[in-house]
Amino acid sequence: MRAITRFAHQGLVHALLLSIAVIPPKVEARPPDLCASLPAAEIEKVLKEKVVSTEPLKYTSGCTYVTARAGYGVRLNFLNTGGDAKEEFAGQRRLQSSAGKVQIIAGLGDEAFFGMVLVVRAGERVLMVEPQPLDEAHRREQARALAQLALGKKP
Repeated sequence: MRAITRFAHQGLVHALLLSIAVIPPKVEARPPDLCASLPAAEIEKVLKEKVVSTEPLKYTSGCTYVTARAGYGVRLNFLNTGGDAKEEFAGQRRLQSSAGKVQIIAGLGDEAFFGMVLVVRAGERVLMVEPQPLDEAHRREQARALAQLALGKKP
């Protein structure tokens, strides 16, 4: 009886090991390409400038849109939240608050603020919009319009 039990146990362990061996390793998926889902033509309408190139961000679902004017362009970046968008948003707010005043922006996503950049939480996504180097009022207005565009897309 003991031999049969040991044999059955070994068979179970062997079957388990075989089933583990055939499960493919988890491959980390590349983030979706925001540059593809939010074309330069849509960004140009907000910037009122020609976008000459787009560059996907390497480790997040984001895109940098470069304009013809030197030093100008915008970056839209859906941050990696690690599954906790509320905490990521709060952390971004603490970080920007330490660098200066932040302004709460009503009516954009679930919550939003503008400091050095615009940060918006919409459900489980956190979007950071880094607008062009304009005066503060125009940067804020531009960032808000860009956020509305990006939040309407599924990166």
